[in-house]
Amino acid sequence: MKRSDRQRAAGWIALALGLVAAAARYWILVHSADHALDDTTALGYKRSVDHGVGVMMGPSGAVLTDLSNLLTSPVGQALIIAVGAALCAACFFRAAWVMDEESQ
Repeated sequence: MKRSDRQRAAGWIALALGLVAAAARYWILVHSADHALDDTTALGYKRSVDHGVGVMMGPSGAVLTDLSNLLTSPVGQALIIAVGAALCAACFFRAAWVMDEESQ
């Protein structure tokens, strides 16, 4: 195998391992979730928070709050891991592409 082929193989391995890690993280978080009774599960809490954020920060604050809640959820954490693995794999693929260009 050429050096660029090894880089591509490492990229595919990094991508596969990242996706497996993302799926494992999601599965662990979903199956070990405790449904505790606290303020966040109280009736009307989300509506009250959305109103307060909308009054203090406007629509952009509401969007940022929703994004923050998404990224801290199990789906969001799995998505962060998958995107990180894709970026790492992209570095390997880019390095392989540059090696192929230099050899020509």
